[in-house]
Amino acid sequence: MAESSSRPHSSVEIRRVDQKKQEKVAGIFSAAEELFLSQGYHATTIEQVARKAGVSVGSIYVYFRSKEGLCLALLDKALDVQERYLSEAIDPAEDAVDSLRQLGRAYLRFFFAHPRYFKLLMFLEHGGLGHADLDGGPSHDAYALRTERQLQLVASLLIDGVQRGQFREVDPMSAAQFLWGSWTGAISLTGRKGPTRVPLEDLPQLLELGADLVLNGLRRRDAL
Repeated sequence: MAESSSRPHSSVEIRRVDQKKQEKVAGIFSAAEELFLSQGYHATTIEQVARKAGVSVGSIYVYFRSKEGLCLALLDKALDVQERYLSEAIDPAEDAVDSLRQLGRAYLRFFFAHPRYFKLLMFLEHGGLGHADLDGGPSHDAYALRTERQLQLVASLLIDGVQRGQFREVDPMSAAQFLWGSWTGAISLTGRKGPTRVPLEDLPQLLELGADLVLNGLRRRDAL
């Protein structure tokens, strides 16, 4: 019986293949980020992404299956980083007031460190990609679950504050949505023009002022 000429791949070869794959995927992500943000989701084609990334169209379909899959993978990547910043900001030893302040500061750090991820989450979720493009698939359900989990993190701090007697009774999810919207809206003002624009260097002070206003509104009168 003839000996087979094939041989198992060495660990070095496997690592080399994995590294090439990671580099290719990173290039696709970078090209897609730039194109989605500059010309919109609907105007961007897989062919344009492939050309900008220097890969074949087939490679993108192999890794992501569709433009929607690529978009959702980008959102997942941005959410991974955002969730890490938020989870690292929570200290169980701190009370609800300090925890909410730290959470807002962590959101700001995420924006300063990863502005393109912030823009992707805002633009693709609320501007460039309509819900009709994503509804119905398991990937969209997973994305919606992750965003809801972030809101629930904020809501859990509000519940804790109520239970500790620091905050008055509020609907925790509604208050969490308002807080999240306040952080996001204030940061988004850096991209505006005219009198509503906030310079980047003024943003930390603006968010601290917003935290004072919101937390003072949440506190029980007898806790002031």
